[in-house]
Order: sequence, then C-alpha cells, then structure tokens
Amino acid sequence: MEKKRPNNNLGKGSTSEIRGLGALVEQTNHSVQAVAEQFLSLNEKIDSNFKEVKQTLQTHTEMIGQLMVDVTEVKNDLKQKVGIDQFARLEKRVARLEAKV
Repeated sequence: MEKKRPNNNLGKGSTSEIRGLGALVEQTNHSVQAVAEQFLSLNEKIDSNFKEVKQTLQTHTEMIGQLMVDVTEVKNDLKQKVGIDQFARLEKRVARLEAKV
C-alpha cells in the first residue's frame, strides 16, 4: 500500500501571496498597536483632567455654600433695616415735629 501524500501544490504565486498576507498582517498589527498607544495616552489625559474638574467642582460647591450663608445673613440684616419709603415718611414726620418745636 502506498501512502498518499497531501497535496502541497498550492499553485504558482502562492508563496508570494502568503508573504504579502504576512506583510499585511504585520502592518495591521503595527497600526493596531499605534492606536492602542494613542488610546492609553488619551485615557491618561482624560483621567488627569477628570481629577482637575472634580477638584474644581468641589471648590465651587464650597464657594456656593458660603455664598448661600452670606446671602441669608444679608437678608436677615435687611429685614431689620428701614426701607426707603419708611425712611421718607419718617423724615417728613421728624420735619413736622421739628417745625412745631
């Protein structure tokens, strides 16, 4: 019995096609690697910027809280003060009293 050999005859030009495919795969791998490196670099920048934005947001939140306290104090102080209309009426009354005296 004769052993049958597998047919390794792929045809003319198949070796150059395989080399071409190998080169294409290698080029694709380099492109994917370049994209991956850019992605990692951008990801690091985004993480860094996120930390800065988060810190700025915290600072602004504290400032807004302090402004709210200040506004509340000013409102309470204004409630104790005399308005312009009331002051004008009081001036007229004092002027009349002074005129009588």
